Amino acid sequence: MSQREIVNALTAGFTGNLRSWWHNHLTDANREAIKDAVFEKMEQGPNGDVVIIQPNSINTLVYAVIKHFVGRTTLYSDQSLEALLGMKCPKMSDFKWYKDIFMSRLYNLTTCRDVVWKHKYVEGLPKYVREKFYSTMVTNSGGTDIDWEGISYRDINSTIQKVCLEICQQQKHATKIAKDSDYRKEVRSFCKQYGIDNTPS
Repeated sequence: MSQREIVNALTAGFTGNLRSWWHNHLTDANREAIKDAVFEKMEQGPNGDVVIIQPNSINTLVYAVIKHFVGRTTLYSDQSLEALLGMKCPKMSDFKWYKDIFMSRLYNLTTCRDVVWKHKYVEGLPKYVREKFYSTMVTNSGGTDIDWEGISYRDINSTIQKVCLEICQQQKHATKIAKDSDYRKEVRSFCKQYGIDNTPS
């Protein structure tokens, strides 16, 4: 199947705004330009450089869609950066939401590998979870500072989940749970997400 045929098949399946954009916003010339798009590259031939022309319809279609519906990718990246800088996990029961949204926005940034984001991720947690996370990590490392370079987000999330589950299971929190209805609801909500029975004995 040629790239032109693939583009025809893809656009035939467009619905909603994509369909309206393809059929109404673009002109006949625009659509044909996308279908006939080519990519030229220089290759070394036996008698010197040779220009190779390859179909580029699919990439051109994807680029056109992104440009129209997303705009400048740097703008999208800037919005993700701003959102991450102000992002917090207000309650333990919001952790799953916090993790999913933080990660989806993080990977829109070209700086997503920077260690600072790992620290920012932990700093956004509720204070009592954050403090227990730090103490757990320091204990696990034998009392040394946390090696932010050496730990992955998977390691961080596993430790956070472990810390939260310990809070769910620790009977010493039974008194606080009994007195603080908001805290009780928060803990129960988190525990329910992970199938833990935290009913005080």
